[in-house]
Amino acid sequence: MSTIPAHKRIRDDLVAQIESGVLGGRERLPGEVDIAAQYGVTRMTVRQALSGLVNDGLLVRRRGVGTFIATNAAQRRNMNRLVGFTEDMRAAGRTVETRILAQLIVPATSDIADALELTVGVHVTHVGRLRIVDGTPVIIQHSWVPCELCPDLWSEPLIDDSLYATLRDRYGIVLRRADQRIAADAATGERASLFGVPARSPLLRVERVALDDRNLPVEVARSWTRPGYEIATHIER
Repeated sequence: MSTIPAHKRIRDDLVAQIESGVLGGRERLPGEVDIAAQYGVTRMTVRQALSGLVNDGLLVRRRGVGTFIATNAAQRRNMNRLVGFTEDMRAAGRTVETRILAQLIVPATSDIADALELTVGVHVTHVGRLRIVDGTPVIIQHSWVPCELCPDLWSEPLIDDSLYATLRDRYGIVLRRADQRIAADAATGERASLFGVPARSPLLRVERVALDDRNLPVEVARSWTRPGYEIATHIER
C-alpha cells in the first residue's frame, strides 16, 4: 500500500499531466466531485491538492466558473517549488546545458557562515554554474554547502548537472524548504559577459537558504537571471 498522502498523489499526477502537455494551458479541470470520484477520495482531499497547485501558479480558480490550467504552465519557472533548476526545466521540455564556473573548497566568509550556522572560516564547497536553456545563457548560480555534509562534492561531477539531485542521491540529503530574498541588480562586467548583455543591464538577483527535513541549513545560493527570462510566482491572501 502506498504511503504517499492522497492529496500529494493527486497533485503529482496533475503536475505530470501539465508538464507532459496532456493538460494544456487554459484548459478547464473537471469539478471537484468528478476528480474525487476518479481518485476515490473525498472532496476535501481534492481541494487540498488543487490549492497546492494554485499556490504554485499552475492552476487558476475563477469564481463561479471553475479551475483552469494556467497559461504557459508547463513552460514557467516556478519559484514556489523547491526543485533543482535542471529538473524543473527538463520536466517542461526545455534543453538545459551547464557550464561549471567553480567547484572547490573555500573558507566560509562571515555572511555564508551566518546563513549556514557555521563558524567563520569553516570549509564549505563552492559550486558556481552558468545555466543555458535552449541555447541561451539565462541564470548564473553560486552555491555554498558545508563540507562536512558532502566531503567529496568538490571533486566529483554533479549527477545530471544537478546539485540537488547530487545531494539527494549521493549524500541522502533531502531539501524541504527555503527562505528567499529577491531584488534587482545590475550586470557587472563578468555577469554581462557570461550573459552576452550590455554592462549595467538589469538582472534579477535571488538569495536562498535551503533547509533539510531536520530544519538545518544545507545550502546558501545566490543567482542572477538575465533580462527577459520569465519567472512565475503566485501570491494569495
